[in-house]
Amino acid sequence: MCIPYPLVWLNFILYNCPKNRYVSILTDNRIIGHYYSAERFHTSSLNNLTKERDQLKTSYNTLTKERDELQTRYNTLTKERDQLQTSYTTPTKERDQLKTSYKTLTKERDQLQTRHNTLTKESDQLQNRYNNLTKKRDQLQTRYNNLTKEGDQLQTSYNNQTKERNQLQTRYNTLTKEKDQLQTSSNTLTKERDQLQTSSNTLTKERDQLQTSYHTLTKERDQLQTSYNTLTEERDQQQTSYNTLTKERDQLQTSYNTLTKEKDQLQTSYNTLTKERDQLQTSSNTLTKERDQLQTSYHTLTKERDQLQTSYNTLTKERDQLQTSYNTLTKEKDQLQTSYNTLTKERDQLQTSSNTLTKERDQLQTSYHTLTKERDQLQTSYNTLTKERDQLQTSYNTLTKERDQQQTSYNTLTKERDQLQTSYNTLTKEKDQLQTSYNTLTKERDQLQTSYHTLTKEKDQLQTSYNTLTKERDQLQTSYNTLTKERDHLKEELNKQSGGWKKFKSSWYYLSTEKKSWTESRQDCLKRGAHLVIINSKEEQEFIHEWSGCLDIYLGFHDTNTEGVWEWINDGALGQSSAPGTTYWRDGEPNDAHQGEDCAHISKKVSDPLKSWNDVPCTTTSHWMCEKTPSTL
Repeated sequence: MCIPYPLVWLNFILYNCPKNRYVSILTDNRIIGHYYSAERFHTSSLNNLTKERDQLKTSYNTLTKERDELQTRYNTLTKERDQLQTSYTTPTKERDQLKTSYKTLTKERDQLQTRHNTLTKESDQLQNRYNNLTKKRDQLQTRYNNLTKEGDQLQTSYNNQTKERNQLQTRYNTLTKEKDQLQTSSNTLTKERDQLQTSSNTLTKERDQLQTSYHTLTKERDQLQTSYNTLTEERDQQQTSYNTLTKERDQLQTSYNTLTKEKDQLQTSYNTLTKERDQLQTSSNTLTKERDQLQTSYHTLTKERDQLQTSYNTLTKERDQLQTSYNTLTKEKDQLQTSYNTLTKERDQLQTSSNTLTKERDQLQTSYHTLTKERDQLQTSYNTLTKERDQLQTSYNTLTKERDQQQTSYNTLTKERDQLQTSYNTLTKEKDQLQTSYNTLTKERDQLQTSYHTLTKEKDQLQTSYNTLTKERDQLQTSYNTLTKERDHLKEELNKQSGGWKKFKSSWYYLSTEKKSWTESRQDCLKRGAHLVIINSKEEQEFIHEWSGCLDIYLGFHDTNTEGVWEWINDGALGQSSAPGTTYWRDGEPNDAHQGEDCAHISKKVSDPLKSWNDVPCTTTSHWMCEKTPSTL
């Protein structure tokens, strides 16, 4: 008889089954043992074993639930890590798009440079054509003078011809003056072309500076990726990156101001070229009128010549009547025919020259229209480049902010992932140990009890470690929030302090965008709660010289009180010494060249920043720089 009863009925079975009968007791589909009914076990031992089995079962179920909870937390953290990875991929793509846009802008800038060079060449060609037209006009004038001389030889007795010759001389003088004016206009156009070339070179240098700034930002990003290990170092490096970004923003602002000024210069050059174009058109119209007047004079001279010829024929008839010689009359007729043929040839040559001049005038007009169209295209391309540059700057700033946020989130996720990986590995090891303990439980109860106690201790240690890790994570989150607030505070402080101001060491500096006299510049700084810059060190001199770029700027340095005794203004902080320490005058300065140069400014005529001071009259208009010291702040 096989009885599959629970162990709690084991005592009843052992006392009531017949002796010498084999009994197989099955509990939970496992064979507990084979007993002979004659053998009897103590009830107390059986009960103890049952209780221990139930306790072990309960502990196993509890450990299984804890493992499932840990697995659930692990899955949740895995999903969060994947989401963060997806968020990191998006700004990477945007950065690549920004790089593509930058390359496109570089190509378009090169195309604009090529168009500019083409416009310069076409301008030179137009000038050459204009010079050729002037030479041909002079040749026509020479031929006209020759014709006038021939008319004077035939009509020496006519006073009207003498008056017309004087009028022609007056017109010739007027044409000479107009030629000189045209030459002056040509020289002005040449100068403006050179100024445009200088502006182009300046734009190229600023582009190179922007490229250098871009490479510098890339290197700083790589250095930030490498050295960003701990949260404390991250805050310090964030502060450093923040200061660097502020400098780059100021450099970019300076480049933007320079580009704006160059745009204004280009607009001025464009207006000047328009005026010169109108003057050239006026000169062309004047030349056309004079040509028509010359043609009219030519026709008048021809008529007078015909009248003279009639008089000559009359004289010939009288001579025939007096001479009565037919042969002599025939010879004179032949001579008159020869003169007539010569005059006809000269008239044809003059007509040919007039036609050539007309064709050249039409060619000059066509070249002028072509130059106007190309100039308009260049202006359109310039405006397009300006808009695209502004869009690139906006995209660049956005990418920089998103890169910093992504870098912070990425580092935080990396640390949490490593911590989670450590917890996962620990849990895996404990799971393997639990599996071994479970197998041992099937074979040896005593070893299972010992392993259970060991596992319980390890579980407590794991729980303690888990709680500790949770607290550390919360502390890390708190530190992260604190750092975020500090960063936002720094940004707010920067927004308050910026607006044209730039920091160097403990002072803030403002560079003007307009020109004023020294006294007006000083008043402007006082209105801003600052004073004209006072230089106290070599480093400050080099910083001011570099930041001001190509601008001449006023300093708070003068000898208006006593000639030759130079001193700093007393608009600064209390206790500021008015006597100069180290000075950085140019060679031969100060020289008081015009006996009224009482104010100092930094001149950019020399490249050495330590030899750049120059004295000028205080009424000279120039840019200036203000300074705020910590006491004024």
